[in-house]
Amino acid sequence: MGLVRSNPIVRFEMRRRFSGFAAAAGIGIAIGIPGLAVVVAYALTVRGNDQFNGIDSFNNTGVILLTTVVVALTGTLVLFVPALAGGSIASERANQTLQPLQLTLLRPAQIVVGKLIASSAYLMVVIACALPVIAIPYLLGGVPVRTVITCLIVLAAIAIELAAVSVWVSSWFTKPVGAIVTALAMSLALCLGPWIVAGLTLVSQVTVAAAESPPPFDENAARLLAATSPTALFGFVDLGDIADDDPAGSSGRLVAAACWLGVTTLCIRGASKRVVAPAERDR
Repeated sequence: MGLVRSNPIVRFEMRRRFSGFAAAAGIGIAIGIPGLAVVVAYALTVRGNDQFNGIDSFNNTGVILLTTVVVALTGTLVLFVPALAGGSIASERANQTLQPLQLTLLRPAQIVVGKLIASSAYLMVVIACALPVIAIPYLLGGVPVRTVITCLIVLAAIAIELAAVSVWVSSWFTKPVGAIVTALAMSLALCLGPWIVAGLTLVSQVTVAAAESPPPFDENAARLLAATSPTALFGFVDLGDIADDDPAGSSGRLVAAACWLGVTTLCIRGASKRVVAPAERDR
């Protein structure tokens, strides 16, 4: 807490993040996309229930809408976080304001953490503003309060990890545009890459199992590979009776939490080393 209170970067960056038209527009876009997804999913779900299953399956509407809004909001964060935090340090280099910061009494870790806290604070406001949209599935029934709260916590954790990755990428660049594009590519690879690798592993295991008797099929390897993705943190979300079969398992949740902590910590340390002043680095 002392690092936060004594850090002028936090106050300066938060004033800049929360002022101007861009801050309000960003919140509107981040809420509008999940909101539109909920409207479309609700219309399709109600139409399908009336046409095929009747009112008995209406209880599942809350879970379907929760899944829809969480997926939409996660996708929005994957695209939104790199644009917000990807140019945090690169813009300082482009504007030639990083060297004056390095000449102050601020340590490199304070500069990086200040940038990360300011970006994360704005992202927390975005997620909080999306709470009414996330609460719609709860109001429709079938979704407990603890599930909604867990989804909010997981979304916040994903936002912090992607922000840390974006700040680390930004520390390697001198132009904000290149940093933002690279941070976006890194975020997509970090979120989707493990699932793609896990899917290919699962397909190869199924192919081998079909050719041997007894089939040596084991999906635990694919689960653990997928657990390295930040989106695997949703394994902590309890959907109750709708999802009795836990696809992640306790080991998968442990790997997901460890990967989140490891990636976030390593990115902060890596960015801090890149922000060290040349004179201090060569000393």
